[in-house]
Amino acid sequence: MSDPDMMQLCQKDKERVLNAIKSGHIDAADLSLPNLIDTIVLTMKQKNLLAPLEDCLEDKRSDNKKIPFEILLTLAITAKLKLKFLSL
Repeated sequence: MSDPDMMQLCQKDKERVLNAIKSGHIDAADLSLPNLIDTIVLTMKQKNLLAPLEDCLEDKRSDNKKIPFEILLTLAITAKLKLKFLSL
């Protein structure tokens, strides 16, 4: 299920999806967890849950500070979650 609209349908109308499964209209489902991880991290960013990490962690880079520390932290969190998923 690589189409994000399909995932939204499932989230918004659970009863309809369950009925479609029971009646045989849906016989298989595929959930892409890497995309789910991206969605989770994006939601955390939008709700400002990643900002406190900047206060807890020190930016020890002496050079090349063109990429904001907040972006590096977000990328590192996303990569770590995806690595954890791959190791399951």
